[in-house]
Amino acid sequence: ARHALCLLQVGDTLWAGFSDAMIRVFNCTTFDLVRELQAHVGDVCSLSGHRQMVASGGADGCIRLWDVDAFTCVRTLSGHTGRVQTVLTDGAAVYSGSGDCTVLVWSAVTGQQLKCLAGHEATVRALLRTPRFLWSGAADCTVKIWDLETGSCLNTLEGHVEPVMKMALLGDQVWTAGQDGIKVWKEDGTPVGKSSGRAPGPPVDMQCVPCSQKFKVWVAREDGIEIC
Repeated sequence: ARHALCLLQVGDTLWAGFSDAMIRVFNCTTFDLVRELQAHVGDVCSLSGHRQMVASGGADGCIRLWDVDAFTCVRTLSGHTGRVQTVLTDGAAVYSGSGDCTVLVWSAVTGQQLKCLAGHEATVRALLRTPRFLWSGAADCTVKIWDLETGSCLNTLEGHVEPVMKMALLGDQVWTAGQDGIKVWKEDGTPVGKSSGRAPGPPVDMQCVPCSQKFKVWVAREDGIEIC
């Protein structure tokens, strides 16, 4: 059976990565299937987008860059020795976290690998770009803050006692979600003091959601996609 593993809204379309190696693109208004893309060998683990580009990370250890208008793969980035569990792009660069415990930094224009950030001791599961730094969260229960100019680790945060799964930038604060709850930090890694207790089950995603408007919510589930 195929499972939906990750979701990304791109304009009026919704891109979904599945366990059968496919990316399926849906119209957000009509819910119609627009396109099916053969993306990876094995799971499509992560999706990230910026303007006219979508980056996908797969169980095959590759990152693929897609033209959102043509629905074509324009570049394949290879360098990891484990599955790419998380991918992030800001347009100029692509960042990928893997089961090989590393974060790789790539040029989105040339596809050249620019840096290898090593230091985690388990799968890198979450990435976040702040105005000054790159944050990475991993299954080793730590969060690392990286200087992208030098490639050096500036700080290792050990507030979590279980794997760190997701991160989000809310204003000038970074929220990190682990299987043990949520922690809140300043951009330099100073704890803010807010935290939540354990939620039932690991976090699948974390977003800042406006509450004054109505939305259609797309949920990736093991048995497909639910529209709420």
